This record gives sequence, C-alpha cells and structure tokens, in this order.
Amino acid sequence: MKSLNAKLGGITLVLLAVSLILVVGNLYMLSTIKGGAAWMNHSSLGRMRAYQTLYLVRRMFDESGEARFRTRRELDEVTSLIEKRFTTLRIGDPSLGIPPATDQRVFEELKDREDLWRTKMKPALERAASKTTFEEAAVSKADE
Repeated sequence: MKSLNAKLGGITLVLLAVSLILVVGNLYMLSTIKGGAAWMNHSSLGRMRAYQTLYLVRRMFDESGEARFRTRRELDEVTSLIEKRFTTLRIGDPSLGIPPATDQRVFEELKDREDLWRTKMKPALERAASKTTFEEAAVSKADE
C-alpha cells in the first residue's frame, strides 16, 4: 500500500509541477502578446498623425492671424508627438506596456522611417508652414 501511495503522490507532484510550468509559460506568452499589441497600436498612430499633419498644413493656408498661429502651434505639437513616437517604438515605454524593438529588421525599418521623417518630411513641413500662401509654397518647391 505504501508503494502505491508513494507512486500516486509522486504522479500528483509531477502533474502539479507541470501545471505550474504551463501556467507560468502562458502568463509570459500573454505578456509578450500584450506588449506586441501595444507596440503595434502605438506604431499605427503614425498613419493618423500623418493625416493630421497634412490637414493642419492645409489649414494654415486657409487661415490668418491668431487662427494661423494656433494651427501652427498645433502642428508643432503633432510633429513633436511624431518624434516621440519614434523614440518610444525604438526604446519602449514600460508605462504604456510597449517593449523596445528587438527584431533587427523591425529596428532597421523604424530607423529608415525616422531618417526619412527627419531629413525630408519635417524640413518640408517647416518650409510649408513658414509660407503665407499655398502659391508661395508651390513656388518654393519648384525652386528646389
């Protein structure tokens, strides 16, 4: 009888240990999935910010005075958020549940997009925002 009790007790302990390992593994995988989902969600903000930027630049040409100044300030805030987004995606943000980019291909693609933003898009936005009319911006672009 002792032998049977020992075997059953041993099997129970093994099953308990395997169950604990599975639970811990599942919790780890769930946190990884949540981190990936948070990263993708934050990454998708880029498209929204791009449309918002285009809208604000166009609005600047339709406004004057104080309204134009407010729109310019709003445009500056959006460009700041775009730059912050790149940093957050690259290094992560534990408070938002966003892990850092670890996949080399993702990291390189992110770096390429950030370089494009800093060298082409942001300077073009600043040039366009400094013009007072749409025609000035078109002439400025044609001169380049």
